[in-house]
Amino acid sequence: SAAITATVFDDSSELLGGGCGVAGFGVFRGASIAGVATLRLLATNTAIRITGNRDADGIGVMGLGAYRDDARATAGNVTIVAANTTVHITAGSKNGGVGGLGLGAAHSGSNATVVAITAAAFNTTIRIAGDNNEGLGILGIAARLNGHATAGNATTAAA
Repeated sequence: SAAITATVFDDSSELLGGGCGVAGFGVFRGASIAGVATLRLLATNTAIRITGNRDADGIGVMGLGAYRDDARATAGNVTIVAANTTVHITAGSKNGGVGGLGLGAAHSGSNATVVAITAAAFNTTIRIAGDNNEGLGILGIAARLNGHATAGNATTAAA
């Protein structure tokens, strides 16, 4: 088993945090990541915890997340499998553009794009906590406020 813990923190006056990829791609405020033709992500018996001191934006946890100012996360064919896994994403205020076993994009022309995505979760828990949640693709695809999440083909399963 494995445990992964990440804190997304920015000590600026805005107290914003973003751009975190844990077995995935996360981009924030104009950043870009272009992935390989095939991306395979597997977690078994794993606990993943992401915490934002205020905001947690552009987070990719076994997925792709993009947030604000034309941020772009791009991959070809993506296969994601999580078994006996727990994912917690917590923000003091807001989660935006979060891909948790999926694709999420939010705000100002952000893009999370794949050719095809296949995602499966077995005996897996995903918890998202925050006062305001925007563009959360959890075992799916989501976009909000001029964000774009695109997949040519998508297949998801949960058991």
